[in-house]
Order: sequence, then structure tokens, then C-alpha cells
Amino acid sequence: MFNSLKYLFVDFSKINHIFMCCCGLLFDFGVYFYWLVIPVLLKNDGQSPLVIGIVSAISFGSAGVLSPFVGYLADKFNPESLSSLGTTLVAFSCIITGFLCINDLNIYALSGCLVVQGIGFALFYTPIEALISIVAPEGKEGKRLADFFTMSCFGRGLGFLCGGSVILLLGNTFTLYLVAFIAFGVFILIPRYNKKPKYNILESVEISDELTEINEGSTEDKSGDKNEDKSGDKNEDKSHNKNEKLDNLSHSLNSTSGSLDEHVHNEILPLKKRKLFFYVSLFLSISIYGSLAIMSDQYIVFASEKHVIINHISNEPSVLVGVLLFIICACETISYFIIGRTHIWEFSPLLNIASIFGTILVGVALRFITNGLLLIILISLPMGIIAAYEFQGNMFYAVKIGQHEGIYIGINELVGLCTYCISPIIAGCLMNLFGPEWCPYTIILLNMISLVIVTLIHLFEYFANY
Repeated sequence: MFNSLKYLFVDFSKINHIFMCCCGLLFDFGVYFYWLVIPVLLKNDGQSPLVIGIVSAISFGSAGVLSPFVGYLADKFNPESLSSLGTTLVAFSCIITGFLCINDLNIYALSGCLVVQGIGFALFYTPIEALISIVAPEGKEGKRLADFFTMSCFGRGLGFLCGGSVILLLGNTFTLYLVAFIAFGVFILIPRYNKKPKYNILESVEISDELTEINEGSTEDKSGDKNEDKSGDKNEDKSHNKNEKLDNLSHSLNSTSGSLDEHVHNEILPLKKRKLFFYVSLFLSISIYGSLAIMSDQYIVFASEKHVIINHISNEPSVLVGVLLFIICACETISYFIIGRTHIWEFSPLLNIASIFGTILVGVALRFITNGLLLIILISLPMGIIAAYEFQGNMFYAVKIGQHEGIYIGINELVGLCTYCISPIIAGCLMNLFGPEWCPYTIILLNMISLVIVTLIHLFEYFANY
């Protein structure tokens, strides 16, 4: 009874998880407020679209470059302390940017603020994702990460939806101060005391070996039933010992909140296979996340040139792009919730290939469909599902390697954020050289290259019995 009471008052893992999800929602909500203000400030200052693209690359690029190093720090020190420092830096950069808006905007001072913000991004995202995987019950890492991504994506959608109205209501300067206030709120919400109940993958292997021994012993018992009269007492003692051993193993895995078979199925895979799926997920990040970045930054140019609008609702292509991205974000949010509660997608080569092929079809639809409403209906749901699958898979395979979660999550962030910076710039250069049609063509080409590479890797895995 006293042990139960002690557990009741000490174990705050679920409450802490709720707080971390709220942190993800508020942080992304504030970040996308900020990035609705910055392009407006630069445009009002007379800066070119190329400068606007480079400025955004400064922030996200610096975050991506620093992410592996921050992941290493998260493995060595308290991740919650690093995330708290990250929110403080983001709030500081927002306040300084707000001060810059009062007088003439200095592009160099703004770039310095964005570097500080990029450091804050790296210090927040990588450690808190590592922390979620560390404190999650064994076998529930995917579900906990999916919960966090669901709330983050929901906050991002709210930022897209409400940002314009808030900017009109408060103005650019006070909107930046609001983002700083939200960042300080996240600083307060980050849980500081987290139990780390999980054991490492080597212990999982030992448990699997012991289970194998028990099953083999059970088979021997069945074959010995014919000699029951001679060795009945001995078999009874063996059975009792095996049952006791199995009970102890089940008790040691009690934190999984699931069956023993499910735990072994999710954990006991060769390390080289788990790493292979992690490396494949990086190629998926380059192609799929890069496609989303091109859609966010460059599709507005193609839509304006081809006059792709939502008929009878708005004649502005920007409205089409905003609605399209919001619905994709909503579908992505729902998909995170569903994917995190299923296991059929885990370690599936076919789904990896299908997700890239689906993104190619999205690129074809963007090129040839000029009816805005039809375009939204056809591509919003598939793109939302694919985006959720890609990002959830990235984090899932990073933590399933079973060691140095922070470093592998940092590598994920490096690839994802650098892709988010570089892909629109590549698409923009091709569009300047060959025309706006190269916005969807870049998406198609990028995914075709990734499709060939991923298919070859999985064929090698299959035929080499890797």
C-alpha cells in the first residue's frame, strides 16, 4: 500500500508529457507568428525576395547545423535545461527584433537576431524530443512522440490561421512582443523533474534470450510428459521455477503498458536493420520535407503566374496557398494522432516507397490542376498523411536505435532544417532560369531521385538478407 502511495505521488510522467505537448503547441504557435511578421518587415524595407529567402535560411539553417551538437549535449546533460535555455533565447531574439522595428530596420542586426533564434530552435526542439523518448515507457516512444507532434502541428496551424488577424490588430512590433511572451510561457511549462524508467536495448536482448530459454524449456517439458510417472515432481519444480522467472520478467517490463510480445516485436531487431531504416528516413526527409518547403515558399509564384484560385470564393492565389497549407496541416495533425497508436507502418519498406511515389503524384497535380478547389480536395489529405508518416518515422527510427537518442534526433533536425532552407532556393533558381513551371517539376524531380535511391536500398536489404 505504501509503495502504491509513493508511486502515486512521485510518478508524474503522464502529467509531464501533457506539459511537454503543451510546450510544443505554444512554441510552434509563436514561431509561426514570428515568421508571418519577418517577411512583411523585409518587404516593407524594400528587400528582394532572394534576401527574404536567405534571411529565413539563416535562422533555420543555423538551427539545423547546431542540432547534432545539441543532441550530443542532450545525451550528456539535462535535456529540460537545454530546452528552457532555447525558449529564453527565442524570447530574447523576438524582443530585440521588436526594438529594431521601432526605427529603420538594420538587416545585419536582424540577421544576428535570427542566428540567436536559430540557436534557440536547436536548443528547444532536439532536447525536448530526446526527453520525450527517454522518459516514455518502453515500447511507447512512438505514441508519445506522435502526441507531441500532433500538438505542435496543431499550434502551427493556429499560427497560420490567426497570425494575420493578430498582426492587423497589434501591429508588427507588439506581435513580436506577444511571441516573446509566449516563449516565456513555454519556459515556465517545461517540466523540470522527469523520471527516466526505461532500460537500454541490451537489457531488452537479455530479456528476449531468457524468454527463448523459457520457451525451449517448455518444449522439453511437453516431450517429457510420457515419463510423467518417473519425473513428475522434478517437472513440477521446473514448471514452478519457469513461471516464477516469467513473472519476474513480466514485472520488469511492466512499464511498457503493453504485452510482452508487443515489446519484443518492437524492440528486438538487429541494430544494422534499425540503422538502415534510420538512414532511409533521412532520404524521405529530403524529398518529402523539401517538397513541403517548396510548396510553402515558391508555389505562390506558380499559382500567381497560372492564376490558380479558389473559384467563387477568392481571386487571390495567396488565399489558395494559405487554405491549402492550413488543410494539409490539419490532416497532418490528425494523422499524427492515428499513426502514433498503430504499429503496422513500422519498418515497412513498401510504405517508404509508396510515400515518395505519392509525393510525386502531388507534384503532378500541382503542375496540371488549375482549379483551386479541386486541387485542395485531391492533395490535402494525401500530403498531410505523407508528411506525418515521414516526420513520425524520422523520430521513431532515431529513438529505436537504442543509444545516443539525442545525437540521432539532432541528425534528423540537421537534415530536415537544411532541406527546408535549401530546397526553396534550388527551386527558385530553376524557376528564374526556366520558368515558374519548375516549382512542381522540382518537387517531381527531387522525389524521383529519392525513389530510386530508397528502392535500391530496400532491394539490397531484401536480397542480401541484411
